[in-house]
Formats: sequence, structure tokens, C-alpha cells
Amino acid sequence: MARRRRSFFSQFRSLTRNIKTIFTTLAGLGVLGTIGYFSWPGLGDFFGTPEPQETPNIVVALEPKSDTEIKIATFNIQNFGKSQLEKPEVMATLAQIAVGFDVLAIQEISNKNGNALDDLVSIMNRSEPGRFDYLVSPLLGKNPNDKGSDTEQFGFIYDRTRIELADKKNFGFVLSAKKFKQKFNRLPVVSSFKVVDSLAENPFTFSLVTFHNVHDGHERWKLETENIKDAYLEVRSVLGAEDDIILLGDFNANHEKIMGSLSDLPQTFGSAVTVENTNVKQTKSYDNLVFDASLTKEFIDGHVFDFSEVCKTYESDPKDVSDHFPVFASFGVEENKKVERVAAK
Repeated sequence: MARRRRSFFSQFRSLTRNIKTIFTTLAGLGVLGTIGYFSWPGLGDFFGTPEPQETPNIVVALEPKSDTEIKIATFNIQNFGKSQLEKPEVMATLAQIAVGFDVLAIQEISNKNGNALDDLVSIMNRSEPGRFDYLVSPLLGKNPNDKGSDTEQFGFIYDRTRIELADKKNFGFVLSAKKFKQKFNRLPVVSSFKVVDSLAENPFTFSLVTFHNVHDGHERWKLETENIKDAYLEVRSVLGAEDDIILLGDFNANHEKIMGSLSDLPQTFGSAVTVENTNVKQTKSYDNLVFDASLTKEFIDGHVFDFSEVCKTYESDPKDVSDHFPVFASFGVEENKKVERVAAK
């Protein structure tokens, strides 16, 4: 069974398997109006040792998918391209990680011939052909024609048995280059989804805004961190009818910095994680999911997924998979239904 592939393109067309067509269409991407449409006691006191710190909210296994909640994740797959594609054990690891989520936003797709996500989703679909599909953005960055430029693609993988596109004609858009090219090196990407009708009487709908901000120490880092709020306001303006706008990705900033950017807004923002480190070395917090807590009442809890056990299963080296762990949040399947936070499993 042939699998459909979808991509963000100006003519709202699905990707074909002809790579030349992909490049031709990508080259033709433009900005339409203000936006460019494209289709995670006891003996201590006796011995005088300090109380142990609370275990970070990091899990080494994912709970099976349920009919009452969905998992939305973000994953920076370090330079996702040739280095992973040439190692079957790494691709198998990535596929096993990805199948555990209902929607997975991916940053740092560096493969330039268009087949990195296609190969990954093909592996994911081996047991159930057609179950998973994906969206892919155009190349993002300062100068796509400069080989030395820091360009990449963003992608979304989603489980079609549980999630569908909210708009089957307009798959998503890149934030306006006219408004934001001076604010972000890689323009954030937006796409909207909904829980399938078979899982909910009033399905949860949501829009994801994916970021990959420049690293701490970069001359633009402070600017990009401060402008997270501007990106949020822009998406809320464009998608006026959608209340559940989730900012996610590699912010290259910790929880405090992200919330600091949003502190000028009247909304009270929540997040998937707060103090957990999200890189594989467990030294920095870069990745998160952030949302208006007063509106996105569907939120349940969030975690960092340590994929080390998956690597053991497929005999892959974690450093060959990525330098980031995925971060994910669970949400109820029913729109605007308040779900009480549950204890981490």
C-alpha cells in the first residue's frame, strides 16, 4: 500500500516521490500576505547525609498509547541525515522512539535530498503500512544557497489512526519572513492537528509552533529568546479561532528563560518540564513544550524520554542517535476538558 506524504507547499500539494519535483516546489515557496503558506527518608538523617533531591521527571520507557490521552513530543535529531541513514541500527532506534508518540515535531533535518523523514517513516510503517505520515518544511536559515549556511528543515510525524490534519488543504505555514527574518535565524513553523473522531466526542484540536533557536553564546541568542512571545502573538493573531497553541522545539534556553520571554503577556503559561535537563549529557535544558495554561486545560503531564534503553535493544550508540532527548507532554483527547495532573509513572 503506497503511503501518502504531505509537505508544506505554496500550492498545498503532497510531496511526490520524485526528488526533482520536491526541489522545484521548494524553490518556488513564497510569502503570501503576512504569512507564507505551504501546504518530558529514612537512613539519610541517621548517617548525617543530606536528603536526596527529587528524581527529575525523566522516563526510560513510554506508556502504551491509550484512548483517553495523546502524546505530543519534540525531538532535535542532531544533524538528521546521512550519518543516521547509513546506520540501520540508528534508524531502527529512531523509528522505535517515534512510534511511541502521536505527534512528533523534529528539528535539525539536515538531509538535503529529501529522503531522511521518508526513510524513517517507512521503517515506522513496516508493521502497519500507512499508519504514520509526515509533513516537512522547506529549508530554513539565512541562506539556503550557501553551503556553509546553517540551514535545516522541520518536520512533523503523526499517527493517522489517532491524529489527523486540522486543515487538509493548508497543511501549515512558516512565520512571515517580512515580519520575522530579523528576529529568527530559522523561522518558526506552524501546523494544526486534531484528535480523530473515533477517539473523542469533541476532539482536541491544537496548533504546534516549532522552534530551533540559535545556541547560547550566539550573537542573536538573546534576541531570539526575547522574541518567542512575538511568535506566539503572531500565531494567535493568524489562528484566531484556535485556543490551543503549543510552542515546542529546541529553544536553546531553559524554562526560566522561556518563561521570562513570555512574562510580559497577560496569559499564565505552563510547560512540559521545568528543571529537567534535556540533552543526552544531562547538563543543559534546551527543549520544551509551552502553552497558555488557562486555555489548554487538556494538559496532563510532561516528561523527558531517555532513549538509552531503546539504544540497548538495537545495539546503537546514543551519541549516534542525537545529542538531545525527546521531550513530550500528554493531553486529554477531549477539547477543553480539564484533566487533573497525574503522578509520574
